[in-house]
Amino acid sequence: MINIDFDHCDFFQTKDHYFRAFKSFLSKVPPEGFIVMRVEDSVKVGADYFRCKVIFYDQYIDELRNNSDFNPKVFGEHNLQNMACVYAFAKELGFSKEKILRGLENYSGTWRRMEYKGKVKGAEIYDDYAHHPSEVKATLSALRKKYPNKKIWGVFQPHQYSRTKFFLDEFAKSFDDADEVIIPNIYRVRDKDEIVSSVSADDLVGEISENHKKVQNGKGLNKTAKYLNENISGNDVVVVMGAGDVTKIHEKLNFETPNHKSQKTNKF
Repeated sequence: MINIDFDHCDFFQTKDHYFRAFKSFLSKVPPEGFIVMRVEDSVKVGADYFRCKVIFYDQYIDELRNNSDFNPKVFGEHNLQNMACVYAFAKELGFSKEKILRGLENYSGTWRRMEYKGKVKGAEIYDDYAHHPSEVKATLSALRKKYPNKKIWGVFQPHQYSRTKFFLDEFAKSFDDADEVIIPNIYRVRDKDEIVSSVSADDLVGEISENHKKVQNGKGLNKTAKYLNENISGNDVVVVMGAGDVTKIHEKLNFETPNHKSQKTNKF
């Protein structure tokens, strides 16, 4: 388990309801099995009462970070935590440290997880599935550390009106590492009409603007793509984020060097 941040608020009415679902699922692991998780999350799900062994991967995060001989292809603190979780899991299964590290170094990422798409007017273009406030922050933080001196554009399409409304305050504070933010629209799925009418892209733009100087409503995918084609430059990094159809923006960008090593075969 990488994390269990509260989400899917259209179904889970409270955090307690959400965490009880995880607790119920994890309690089914038999005594001879094991669970790998964060210390922080173990408190939320009452891990002390599980029948099986519980392993905390927190202890391996700094070990990987401080290993000068470890050179993974993927970057970002969230990916480091993902790798620490895998490391703990593989170690428990009996794999050697050398084999685990070699496997982690060979991992090149997966579809729509900071997937590199190519260049537009010299700008580096990425695609990402981030649709939760913590995911947006993690993605932008990773790009900021990799490209400290470049302008970062965060193009974010919220997934569900219900999630947008519930996490409005959190989303408003998730774009600190972006220099410019564009909200093309909100992707509707499973939302009832009353929820759709209760929040808009302009509402989110307004909330983000309380914490960010450059944010705008992109007025749809086509206009957002047009704006990017006309305004980005060689010192820029663009990340398109969201779990809806926002990835279609890439079809409308004027790529000069598209990434032909598509990772769609790794979709899960």
